[in-house]
Amino acid sequence: MNMPVRRPPEIDRALPDFLSYSGNGPCCRKPVKHRSCADSPPHERKGENACCHARGDMADQCDCQARRRSCSGRRRRRFLAGHPIALATLIFLSTGNAEAAPLVNFYIPAGSLARALTRFALQADRQLLFSPELVAGRRVPGIAGPLDPDRALDRLLAGSGLVARRGRGGLFLIETEAAVPAHPSIVPSPGGARTADDIVVTALKRESLLRLTAVSMSAERGTSLSPRGTLDLEGLSRTMPELLSSISGTSQQRLAMRGVYGTGEATVGVYYDETPVNGPAGTTFDPGSVAPDIDLVDVDRVELLRGPQGSLYGASSMGGTLRVLFNQPDPGGWGGEAAAGLDLVSHGRAGGIVSGVVNAPIAADVLAVRGSIYRRRTAGYIDNPRFGLRDVGQVIREGERIAAGWTPHPDVRIMASAMWQRLHADDAGFWNLGGPRYRSNQPTRTPYGSDLGIYNLTLRWNIGPTTLTATGSTYAWDMIRQMDYTAVLAQQRTSLAGCARFAGLAANIDCTAEQRAEYAAYVDSHLPAILYQPMRITSDTAEFRLASNGDGSFSWTVGAFLEQRKDRTESYALRADASDGEIVRPFDIIGLRTIRTRLGQRALFGEITGSIVPGMTATVGARYFRYRRSASGAVPIANAITGTGALSDAAYATKEGGANLKVQLAYRPSSDVLAYLQAAEGFRPGGVNITPALSDAERRYRADRLWSYELGSKIRLNGGAIALDAALYHIDWVDMISAFSSASGAFVYNANIGSADIGGAEIQIAARLPAAELSAKLGYVDARLAEDQAVPSAAGAGRSGDRLPYVPHLSMVLGGVHRIRLAPNIAASLRGDISHVGASASQFNREIAYYQRTPARTFVNVEAAVIWQEWQATLAIRNLFDAIAARRIMSSAFGSERVYSSSPRTLSLKIFRRFR
Repeated sequence: MNMPVRRPPEIDRALPDFLSYSGNGPCCRKPVKHRSCADSPPHERKGENACCHARGDMADQCDCQARRRSCSGRRRRRFLAGHPIALATLIFLSTGNAEAAPLVNFYIPAGSLARALTRFALQADRQLLFSPELVAGRRVPGIAGPLDPDRALDRLLAGSGLVARRGRGGLFLIETEAAVPAHPSIVPSPGGARTADDIVVTALKRESLLRLTAVSMSAERGTSLSPRGTLDLEGLSRTMPELLSSISGTSQQRLAMRGVYGTGEATVGVYYDETPVNGPAGTTFDPGSVAPDIDLVDVDRVELLRGPQGSLYGASSMGGTLRVLFNQPDPGGWGGEAAAGLDLVSHGRAGGIVSGVVNAPIAADVLAVRGSIYRRRTAGYIDNPRFGLRDVGQVIREGERIAAGWTPHPDVRIMASAMWQRLHADDAGFWNLGGPRYRSNQPTRTPYGSDLGIYNLTLRWNIGPTTLTATGSTYAWDMIRQMDYTAVLAQQRTSLAGCARFAGLAANIDCTAEQRAEYAAYVDSHLPAILYQPMRITSDTAEFRLASNGDGSFSWTVGAFLEQRKDRTESYALRADASDGEIVRPFDIIGLRTIRTRLGQRALFGEITGSIVPGMTATVGARYFRYRRSASGAVPIANAITGTGALSDAAYATKEGGANLKVQLAYRPSSDVLAYLQAAEGFRPGGVNITPALSDAERRYRADRLWSYELGSKIRLNGGAIALDAALYHIDWVDMISAFSSASGAFVYNANIGSADIGGAEIQIAARLPAAELSAKLGYVDARLAEDQAVPSAAGAGRSGDRLPYVPHLSMVLGGVHRIRLAPNIAASLRGDISHVGASASQFNREIAYYQRTPARTFVNVEAAVIWQEWQATLAIRNLFDAIAARRIMSSAFGSERVYSSSPRTLSLKIFRRFR
């Protein structure tokens, strides 16, 4: 129902004479004589028989209310028809005060900015003035859900080059940004200073504002990652300390959160846009050891969801979920950016990056494509005097991404994307303790390479108060992993079992002295050696879901998920040339075994959130799932030294089903305070072991599960200038999966080892000052075995109370940025960050073989940036104090005291240019 609304006097002071309201009560020019108008100043008078404009103190003299009552809709339409410019102007009135607006349930579908602003004004009862010429050709992705109107308006105008200038009386004028530096961290947002709380996230698989989402999570805009040098998972773990990145091999890493660290399937789900990506199983059935790591170029935002996300994200999200969301094509106009950087690494070579992004509209407001390309070289800094090599360990990443967005209807959007990344490391990325810093004694050269391609097609359709999303993805990931195998084979030189296999003797017959000498000579003749493993994984996933988009008394999401994943591994034991460490070609094959695996998953999921009493909501979620994993192995060439011939050609399978549940109560007494209490469940699929000399019982291991109990809060003070997020949690983890070594040390397999108890706390504080921002993120985890290890290894067993491997007690990041205005269109910023990760161990206790302790590490970065219009130049020093910063110290049958560390002190210079 339309209600008559008084126009505030400020509107007349802000508008030229030809502008008028298209809503209720516009000023007309009907000849109505008002003697008070004759007393008005000449420049405010249209004549004695014309209505005047109320200005300042003259408002009491001019009876504009009488004029409004005398105006008819017919005369208003006649006036607008006679003034084309006025007809092209939209102004909407409201009775509320924009300074303290309550949350509004918005439903604004994707479409033109003009239409979106019109709907915003109607739904928020806000006064907006803009010219259609100003917003022509611009589009917005749409917003939905309970939002603060200021935040909603900020979202609609984000990236458009427009701002909302607030005037007195609640009026907002939509104007072009002033000539100020364009760097996102310098330019204020339309509703005030842009903060992280302004981020609209999709953690619940529907849009919601970060500060109003009852999930323990962090979010970072892509525009804030690049200035910090955050281009990969390692850098992201220093920005988000709750994300633990642990090296598992050259250019390979395992992710963990909240102490949920184990072998097997990943414990942290990784999504690139709508595509979940997992690593290959390999010979050890350990997909989680190779987390997908695509460079963070042209990223819109990164969302990190802490704790089990079993109801919405399912398997491999029992510790949390990492979502990387790229910028989407914008049909509103051309744009792009280019960047080039140079890195000078202490103790090593130079590195650098070049990247470019272009956005191209094909049909205005309908179709656009967006492409990006990059090449980055991370300098090597490790020496190998055995071969006279310096500064090895260099890594080159090359990638491209192309995406197309088609909007055939304002409520329908179809997006297609493809991305590729190729990675090559020229040698092992570790060095050895006990010698000079950054020096390796490895007797072979073990480069690593991978080639990953991801393809996705997504449909989003706003159907009234509901959004339908249908997405399908496929990816193929090829990699060649090489490991020094010299130590493994050398340890078998005196093995009686190896000698018996070599001589073809029965198990109960010992070798003679002559046979032992022949066997030892055979082993020596095949040293040094390399384990050469080509691997390929392919996966097809599909998800169909329906979600509420803000209308109605409750919000909900329901959907179905399917996955078919398969991979293959060929594991060659090859002889290497002792003179240069390279593989002898043609291959001198010591042994070859192959493994094939398949994993099929299907699930139905849903979450519903409804109001119980004012300010309190309840959420119930569930995911019903089934999976089947199968594997087969073959040994075309038996390795007599390690005994792979004992593995018969056979196939094994395991399957399980069940449900993940979630229950939550959230209380929001005001828009600045949110508290929630939650219990949630997570799981990972089990699997099979294709490993020699295992019993039938050891061939299979069950899925592991956990329940997490969490109390969290999000508090905003001083109008949002101070943000405080905190969470306390306890996790009960049962049937925990962990890795064991075979008796010979040559093979690794998985088994369920019992239960673990994990307790922890997280706190995030951010303070935003007029020219600076300060932040602190701290996480504490105490993760321990709850019982003695159920399956003891040959070298020892974990006991109740032992800390879980590779889980530090403390991790934190302290940071701050100060902004300085150097000139009307030149600004500068100074930034500093300190990240700290506590010490951890590689085994449950010191009695287990290959126990190593990785000490605590502290990483300090400083940066200075100058921004002029669309240009930015950044000078940064990473690892300011040149700390060793060991990410992992590892010993195994493959080698002892291997140190994987972060790069030494690095001086970085980067030039950035934005085009629009």
